[in-house]
Amino acid sequence: MIISNSKKGVIAYLSRSNAKDINDLKRSLALLDTHFNDRFHYPVVIFHEDFKDDLIENVKRSSRSLLKFEKIEFKLPKFIDQNEIPKVIYVNNYPFSIGYRHMCRFMSMTIFQHPVIREYEYLWRLDTDSFILGKINYDIFEFMKLNGFIYGYLTIEKDKPEAIQNLWVMTKNYIDNLKITPKYLDRFISDGKWDMSYYYTNFEISKINFWLSEGPSRFFEYIDNLGGIYKYRWGDHVIHLLTLSIFAEKNKVFKFTDIPYQHQKFITNFSVKEISIHNGELFKKMILLIFTPILKLSKCLMIRFKFFKNIMEIYVPIRILRRIWTS
Repeated sequence: MIISNSKKGVIAYLSRSNAKDINDLKRSLALLDTHFNDRFHYPVVIFHEDFKDDLIENVKRSSRSLLKFEKIEFKLPKFIDQNEIPKVIYVNNYPFSIGYRHMCRFMSMTIFQHPVIREYEYLWRLDTDSFILGKINYDIFEFMKLNGFIYGYLTIEKDKPEAIQNLWVMTKNYIDNLKITPKYLDRFISDGKWDMSYYYTNFEISKINFWLSEGPSRFFEYIDNLGGIYKYRWGDHVIHLLTLSIFAEKNKVFKFTDIPYQHQKFITNFSVKEISIHNGELFKKMILLIFTPILKLSKCLMIRFKFFKNIMEIYVPIRILRRIWTS
Protein backbone atom coordinates (compact mmCIF):
# COMPACT_ATOMS: atom_id res chain seq x y z
CA MET A 1 0.00 0.00 0.00
CA ILE A 2 1.32 3.45 -0.96
CA ILE A 3 1.56 5.85 1.96
CA SER A 4 0.96 9.47 1.00
CA ASN A 5 3.49 12.19 1.70
CA SER A 6 3.39 14.58 4.65
CA LYS A 7 0.96 17.45 5.15
CA LYS A 8 3.25 19.59 3.05
CA GLY A 9 1.18 19.39 -0.11
CA VAL A 10 -1.99 18.19 -1.80
CA ILE A 11 -3.02 18.00 -5.45
CA ALA A 12 -6.62 18.92 -6.30
CA TYR A 13 -9.03 18.59 -9.21
CA LEU A 14 -12.62 19.69 -9.72
CA SER A 15 -14.47 17.36 -12.08
CA ARG A 16 -17.88 16.92 -13.61
CA SER A 17 -19.21 13.41 -14.18
CA ASN A 18 -19.68 13.59 -17.96
CA ALA A 19 -17.75 11.14 -20.12
CA LYS A 20 -15.29 13.65 -21.56
CA ASP A 21 -14.27 15.09 -18.20
CA ILE A 22 -13.87 11.62 -16.71
CA ASN A 23 -11.74 10.41 -19.62
CA ASP A 24 -9.59 13.54 -19.35
CA LEU A 25 -9.32 13.15 -15.57
CA LYS A 26 -8.22 9.52 -15.83
CA ARG A 27 -5.56 10.40 -18.38
CA SER A 28 -4.39 13.37 -16.32
CA LEU A 29 -4.09 11.19 -13.21
CA ALA A 30 -2.17 8.50 -15.10
CA LEU A 31 0.32 11.04 -16.45
CA LEU A 32 0.63 12.66 -13.02
CA ASP A 33 1.53 9.28 -11.54
CA THR A 34 4.03 8.41 -14.24
CA HIS A 35 5.80 11.73 -14.26
CA PHE A 36 5.61 12.83 -10.61
CA ASN A 37 3.52 11.05 -8.02
CA ASP A 38 4.86 7.50 -8.35
CA ARG A 39 8.00 8.98 -6.80
CA PHE A 40 6.62 11.54 -4.34
CA HIS A 41 3.25 10.07 -3.27
CA TYR A 42 1.21 13.19 -2.54
CA PRO A 43 -2.53 12.80 -1.89
CA VAL A 44 -4.97 13.84 -4.61
CA VAL A 45 -8.37 15.35 -3.79
CA ILE A 46 -11.08 15.22 -6.45
CA PHE A 47 -13.96 17.61 -5.80
CA HIS A 48 -17.24 16.74 -7.49
CA GLU A 49 -20.98 17.30 -7.29
CA ASP A 50 -22.44 13.96 -8.26
CA PHE A 51 -19.99 11.06 -8.52
CA LYS A 52 -21.66 7.71 -7.86
CA ASP A 53 -19.83 4.87 -6.13
CA ASP A 54 -19.19 2.96 -9.35
CA LEU A 55 -17.71 6.06 -10.98
CA ILE A 56 -15.45 6.64 -7.99
CA GLU A 57 -14.19 3.06 -8.26
CA ASN A 58 -13.66 3.51 -11.98
CA VAL A 59 -11.53 6.63 -11.44
CA LYS A 60 -9.59 4.95 -8.63
CA ARG A 61 -8.54 2.19 -10.99
CA SER A 62 -6.91 4.75 -13.28
CA SER A 63 -4.46 6.00 -10.64
CA ARG A 64 -1.83 4.67 -8.28
CA SER A 65 -2.09 7.75 -6.04
CA LEU A 66 -4.06 8.05 -2.83
CA LEU A 67 -7.32 9.58 -4.08
CA LYS A 68 -9.83 11.36 -1.86
CA PHE A 69 -13.25 12.23 -3.25
CA GLU A 70 -15.02 15.26 -1.78
CA LYS A 71 -18.62 16.01 -2.71
CA ILE A 72 -19.54 19.69 -2.87
CA GLU A 73 -22.76 21.54 -3.63
CA PHE A 74 -22.77 24.51 -5.96
CA LYS A 75 -25.45 27.15 -5.54
CA LEU A 76 -25.72 30.91 -5.89
CA PRO A 77 -24.66 32.82 -2.77
CA LYS A 78 -27.52 34.32 -0.76
CA PHE A 79 -26.42 37.87 -1.57
CA ILE A 80 -26.88 37.25 -5.32
CA ASP A 81 -30.23 38.04 -6.94
CA GLN A 82 -30.64 35.17 -9.37
CA ASN A 83 -32.86 37.34 -11.58
CA GLU A 84 -29.80 39.48 -12.33
CA ILE A 85 -27.68 36.52 -13.43
CA PRO A 86 -27.67 35.49 -17.10
CA LYS A 87 -27.93 31.74 -17.69
CA VAL A 88 -25.21 31.94 -20.32
CA ILE A 89 -22.46 34.53 -20.79
CA TYR A 90 -20.68 34.75 -24.14
CA VAL A 91 -17.02 35.74 -24.22
CA ASN A 92 -15.48 35.90 -27.68
CA ASN A 93 -18.60 34.02 -28.89
CA TYR A 94 -17.93 31.12 -26.50
CA PRO A 95 -20.66 30.26 -23.93
CA PHE A 96 -20.00 30.11 -20.17
CA SER A 97 -22.69 28.48 -18.05
CA ILE A 98 -23.60 29.18 -14.44
CA GLY A 99 -21.78 25.95 -13.64
CA TYR A 100 -18.57 27.40 -15.06
CA ARG A 101 -19.03 30.50 -12.93
CA HIS A 102 -19.58 28.32 -9.84
CA MET A 103 -16.19 26.82 -10.66
CA CYS A 104 -14.61 30.29 -10.91
CA ARG A 105 -15.89 31.22 -7.46
CA PHE A 106 -14.79 27.90 -5.97
CA MET A 107 -11.27 28.12 -7.39
CA SER A 108 -10.90 31.81 -6.53
CA MET A 109 -11.07 31.28 -2.77
CA THR A 110 -13.57 28.69 -1.55
CA ILE A 111 -11.25 25.78 -2.27
CA PHE A 112 -8.68 27.17 0.19
CA GLN A 113 -11.34 27.38 2.88
CA HIS A 114 -12.37 23.73 2.50
CA PRO A 115 -11.53 21.70 5.66
CA VAL A 116 -9.74 18.97 3.67
CA ILE A 117 -7.47 21.50 1.94
CA ARG A 118 -6.73 23.48 5.10
CA GLU A 119 -4.92 20.45 6.50
CA TYR A 120 -2.03 21.12 4.11
CA GLU A 121 0.58 23.81 3.51
CA TYR A 122 0.49 23.92 -0.29
CA LEU A 123 -2.17 23.22 -2.92
CA TRP A 124 -1.32 22.18 -6.46
CA ARG A 125 -4.42 22.78 -8.60
CA LEU A 126 -4.85 20.98 -11.91
CA ASP A 127 -7.78 20.81 -14.32
CA THR A 128 -9.18 17.54 -15.64
CA ASP A 129 -7.57 18.38 -19.00
CA SER A 130 -4.19 19.28 -17.49
CA PHE A 131 -1.52 16.88 -18.72
CA ILE A 132 2.03 16.53 -17.38
CA LEU A 133 3.97 15.50 -20.49
CA GLY A 134 7.35 14.66 -18.99
CA LYS A 135 9.23 13.78 -15.84
CA ILE A 136 9.34 16.16 -12.88
CA ASN A 137 12.47 14.94 -11.15
CA TYR A 138 12.16 16.97 -7.95
CA ASP A 139 9.59 17.52 -5.23
CA ILE A 140 7.90 20.74 -6.30
CA PHE A 141 6.21 21.17 -2.91
CA GLU A 142 9.57 20.91 -1.16
CA PHE A 143 11.01 23.33 -3.73
CA MET A 144 8.29 25.89 -2.97
CA LYS A 145 8.75 25.51 0.77
CA LEU A 146 12.57 25.68 0.81
CA ASN A 147 12.56 28.83 -1.34
CA GLY A 148 9.76 30.55 0.56
CA PHE A 149 7.53 30.85 -2.52
CA ILE A 150 3.81 31.37 -2.01
CA TYR A 151 2.72 30.95 -5.63
CA GLY A 152 3.99 29.05 -8.66
CA TYR A 153 2.71 29.31 -12.24
CA LEU A 154 3.65 28.48 -15.83
CA THR A 155 2.55 31.45 -17.92
CA ILE A 156 0.68 34.76 -18.01
CA GLU A 157 -1.98 35.54 -20.63
CA LYS A 158 -4.58 38.28 -21.16
CA ASP A 159 -8.35 38.08 -20.76
CA LYS A 160 -11.08 39.47 -22.99
CA PRO A 161 -12.58 42.88 -22.07
CA GLU A 162 -16.15 41.51 -21.95
CA ALA A 163 -15.13 39.02 -19.23
CA ILE A 164 -13.72 41.62 -16.83
CA GLN A 165 -16.34 44.37 -16.95
CA ASN A 166 -15.94 46.78 -14.02
CA LEU A 167 -13.33 44.59 -12.32
CA TRP A 168 -10.49 47.07 -12.61
CA VAL A 169 -12.62 50.05 -11.53
CA MET A 170 -13.83 48.20 -8.44
CA THR A 171 -10.34 46.92 -7.63
CA LYS A 172 -8.86 50.41 -7.90
CA ASN A 173 -11.62 51.77 -5.65
CA TYR A 174 -10.76 49.14 -3.05
CA ILE A 175 -7.05 49.97 -3.19
CA ASP A 176 -7.67 53.72 -2.98
CA ASN A 177 -10.30 53.59 -0.24
CA LEU A 178 -8.15 51.42 2.02
CA LYS A 179 -4.96 53.26 1.04
CA ILE A 180 -3.22 50.02 0.08
CA THR A 181 0.19 50.12 -1.57
CA PRO A 182 0.18 47.18 -4.01
CA LYS A 183 3.29 45.01 -4.01
CA TYR A 184 3.85 44.57 -7.76
CA LEU A 185 0.60 45.52 -9.47
CA ASP A 186 2.45 48.23 -11.41
CA ARG A 187 3.95 45.46 -13.55
CA PHE A 188 0.48 44.98 -15.06
CA ILE A 189 -0.53 48.64 -15.36
CA SER A 190 -0.50 50.39 -18.73
CA ASP A 191 -1.69 53.98 -19.15
CA GLY A 192 -3.10 53.90 -15.64
CA LYS A 193 -5.16 50.77 -16.22
CA TRP A 194 -4.72 47.08 -15.55
CA ASP A 195 -3.71 45.36 -18.80
CA MET A 196 -6.06 42.36 -18.27
CA SER A 197 -3.20 39.95 -17.52
CA TYR A 198 -3.90 36.73 -15.66
CA TYR A 199 -2.07 33.67 -14.37
CA TYR A 200 -2.96 30.54 -16.32
CA THR A 201 -4.50 28.87 -13.27
CA ASN A 202 -5.19 25.41 -14.65
CA PHE A 203 -1.71 24.79 -13.24
CA GLU A 204 -0.90 26.67 -10.06
CA ILE A 205 0.75 25.90 -6.74
CA SER A 206 -0.25 28.06 -3.78
CA LYS A 207 0.66 28.42 -0.16
CA ILE A 208 -2.76 27.98 1.40
CA ASN A 209 -2.23 30.33 4.35
CA PHE A 210 -1.64 33.23 1.97
CA TRP A 211 -5.21 33.02 0.64
CA LEU A 212 -6.62 32.69 4.16
CA SER A 213 -4.70 35.70 5.49
CA GLU A 214 -6.46 39.00 6.16
CA GLY A 215 -5.59 40.97 3.02
CA PRO A 216 -6.45 38.37 0.36
CA SER A 217 -9.51 37.00 2.18
CA ARG A 218 -11.04 40.47 2.70
CA PHE A 219 -10.32 41.44 -0.89
CA PHE A 220 -12.04 38.30 -2.13
CA GLU A 221 -15.02 38.97 0.13
CA TYR A 222 -15.29 42.41 -1.44
CA ILE A 223 -14.99 41.04 -5.00
CA ASP A 224 -17.40 38.22 -4.22
CA ASN A 225 -20.10 40.52 -2.89
CA LEU A 226 -19.98 42.63 -6.06
CA GLY A 227 -21.40 39.63 -7.92
CA GLY A 228 -19.15 40.06 -10.96
CA ILE A 229 -18.18 36.39 -11.00
CA TYR A 230 -21.77 35.55 -11.92
CA LYS A 231 -22.76 38.71 -13.81
CA TYR A 232 -19.69 39.03 -16.04
CA ARG A 233 -17.66 35.80 -15.60
CA TRP A 234 -14.84 37.31 -13.55
CA GLY A 235 -12.55 34.29 -13.47
CA ASP A 236 -10.36 32.83 -10.74
CA HIS A 237 -7.40 33.48 -13.04
CA VAL A 238 -7.79 37.28 -13.03
CA ILE A 239 -8.81 37.37 -9.36
CA HIS A 240 -5.67 35.44 -8.44
CA LEU A 241 -3.35 37.73 -10.39
CA LEU A 242 -4.87 40.87 -8.89
CA THR A 243 -4.81 39.43 -5.37
CA LEU A 244 -1.20 38.30 -5.62
CA SER A 245 0.06 41.49 -7.25
CA ILE A 246 -1.61 43.56 -4.53
CA PHE A 247 -0.69 41.51 -1.44
CA ALA A 248 2.26 39.23 -2.26
CA GLU A 249 5.93 40.14 -2.53
CA LYS A 250 7.08 39.78 -6.13
CA ASN A 251 10.04 37.60 -5.15
CA LYS A 252 7.62 35.12 -3.53
CA VAL A 253 5.94 34.37 -6.87
CA PHE A 254 7.77 31.88 -9.08
CA LYS A 255 7.47 30.94 -12.75
CA PHE A 256 8.23 27.29 -13.49
CA THR A 257 10.17 26.94 -16.75
CA ASP A 258 11.00 23.24 -16.69
CA ILE A 259 7.69 21.36 -16.39
CA PRO A 260 6.43 19.76 -19.63
CA TYR A 261 2.73 20.56 -19.66
CA GLN A 262 -0.30 20.74 -21.93
CA HIS A 263 -3.75 22.25 -21.46
CA GLN A 264 -5.88 22.54 -24.58
CA LYS A 265 -3.85 24.58 -27.11
CA PHE A 266 -1.19 25.57 -24.56
CA ILE A 267 1.95 23.40 -24.57
CA THR A 268 5.15 24.39 -22.78
CA ASN A 269 8.61 23.03 -21.92
CA PHE A 270 8.17 20.21 -24.39
CA SER A 271 10.80 18.90 -26.78
CA VAL A 272 10.44 15.92 -29.11
CA LYS A 273 14.17 15.23 -28.66
CA GLU A 274 13.61 14.47 -24.99
CA ILE A 275 10.84 11.91 -25.52
CA SER A 276 11.38 8.18 -25.34
CA ILE A 277 9.74 6.08 -28.05
CA HIS A 278 8.94 3.49 -25.37
CA ASN A 279 5.27 2.38 -25.41
CA GLY A 280 4.39 4.71 -28.25
CA GLU A 281 5.18 7.83 -26.20
CA LEU A 282 6.63 9.70 -29.17
CA PHE A 283 3.57 9.01 -31.31
CA LYS A 284 1.28 10.07 -28.48
CA LYS A 285 3.03 13.42 -28.07
CA MET A 286 3.08 14.05 -31.81
CA ILE A 287 -0.69 13.46 -31.89
CA LEU A 288 -1.02 16.09 -29.15
CA LEU A 289 1.09 18.61 -31.03
CA ILE A 290 -0.64 18.09 -34.36
CA PHE A 291 -4.27 17.87 -33.27
CA THR A 292 -4.46 20.28 -30.31
CA PRO A 293 -5.00 23.31 -32.62
CA ILE A 294 -7.61 21.33 -34.57
CA LEU A 295 -9.42 20.42 -31.36
CA LYS A 296 -9.42 24.05 -30.27
CA LEU A 297 -10.89 25.17 -33.59
CA SER A 298 -13.52 22.45 -33.57
CA LYS A 299 -14.52 23.39 -30.02
CA CYS A 300 -15.08 26.98 -31.10
CA LEU A 301 -17.26 25.71 -33.92
CA MET A 302 -19.26 23.65 -31.40
CA ILE A 303 -18.75 20.44 -33.42
CA ARG A 304 -15.82 19.10 -31.44
CA PHE A 305 -16.62 15.43 -31.14
CA LYS A 306 -17.90 14.84 -34.65
CA PHE A 307 -15.02 16.78 -36.20
CA PHE A 308 -12.41 15.05 -34.05
CA LYS A 309 -13.86 11.62 -34.86
CA ASN A 310 -13.80 12.31 -38.60
CA ILE A 311 -10.21 13.55 -38.53
CA MET A 312 -9.03 10.54 -36.58
CA GLU A 313 -10.86 8.10 -38.86
CA ILE A 314 -9.02 9.58 -41.81
CA TYR A 315 -5.50 9.74 -40.38
CA VAL A 316 -5.22 7.22 -37.53
CA PRO A 317 -6.54 3.65 -37.32
CA ILE A 318 -9.18 3.54 -34.60
CA ARG A 319 -7.59 0.60 -32.83
CA ILE A 320 -4.27 2.48 -32.48
CA LEU A 321 -6.00 5.65 -31.31
CA ARG A 322 -7.95 3.78 -28.64
CA ARG A 323 -4.81 2.10 -27.34
CA ILE A 324 -2.92 5.40 -27.14
CA TRP A 325 -5.71 7.51 -25.66
CA THR A 326 -6.51 5.01 -22.92
CA SER A 327 -2.92 4.18 -21.99
